[in-house]
Amino acid sequence: MLSEGTWREISRCISCGACNEGCSLFHASERKESLGPRSRINIVRAINTKVAQLSINSIEHLYLCGSCTVCNKYCPLNIDIAGLMIRIREELIRAGYVPPYNIARMRRNIEVNDHPWDSWDKGKWIQVRRSARPKKHLFFAGCWTTRSQDMANSAYMVAKKVVKDDLGLLESAEPCCGYPLKIAGHVDAYKEVLMRARSKIEGFEDIVTPCISCKESFKESGLSSHYLLEMVPEDLEAIKRRSGKAALIGSCRDSFTDKARNILEIAGYDVVDLPDWCCMDCGFSLAYTISQDLMKSVASKIMETASDLGADMLVIVDPFSYYLFSSIEGGKIEIRDIYSILLDSFRL
Repeated sequence: MLSEGTWREISRCISCGACNEGCSLFHASERKESLGPRSRINIVRAINTKVAQLSINSIEHLYLCGSCTVCNKYCPLNIDIAGLMIRIREELIRAGYVPPYNIARMRRNIEVNDHPWDSWDKGKWIQVRRSARPKKHLFFAGCWTTRSQDMANSAYMVAKKVVKDDLGLLESAEPCCGYPLKIAGHVDAYKEVLMRARSKIEGFEDIVTPCISCKESFKESGLSSHYLLEMVPEDLEAIKRRSGKAALIGSCRDSFTDKARNILEIAGYDVVDLPDWCCMDCGFSLAYTISQDLMKSVASKIMETASDLGADMLVIVDPFSYYLFSSIEGGKIEIRDIYSILLDSFRL
């Protein structure tokens, strides 16, 4: 079922369970073994050695992963567990196994609607007046940013200040970069969707986006793309000092989390350190597609952890994460996106 290289990597696992300590699904379920990375590796091992049969439930289980790579840091053998799970999904699909229904539906929506959902107007967030002259730079919101309309607007305003030029907008015609298909194992479909997206936007010199996955996908296609948070200058000047304790849910890419932390500290916030497993970005949209309730429980657990550590505000970097955390009702902690903090506190 699996390639020799993938099986060799799985066979290196000693099943120590250290990886579980970096998994948000494991912690949010009160350390339920079946939701940790070790369980997913053991399922694949049992199926490949014919100790167990590949079932609908076991296939679905392999998609309950955020591809966040935090588990990799805990592995004593330096196995790329997150990357391995993507390879396993890809090889299962190539072998003819059908992914879970919700994943198949997501693929169809991306290919037909240019976003992962059955219906959504991707231009709904736009509240700005635009000039008619041609633009060199494109502000590419990304699918999840358009679902978080206040974050989309604050990110757009920051982009205008950072780029210091008019930005093009594709409004409702903005395509999907296809990244969810990549981590779902639909590699061929991902490449097709990405090339289709490229054909719609290659007239712009540069793409600016608040979504790290969109940035990386477009860069992979050969386009000049920039992650908005990367473009924010280091020598920020605070125009209004803030107070309070802020916990940060950064991207699972450490360098960008460090940048966001620096922004909060310059603004005057006391930054509360969260455990490693309290990280989230759009890789978790795959698990959200399988079980919204499970991912909401993860967000609730992180909010509870931040509150217990004394934070009165949770600052989010990633658009999917902001959408998810903002959907939690009855939370005891304020939810803000990093771009609204930039607009409130700094001269850009």
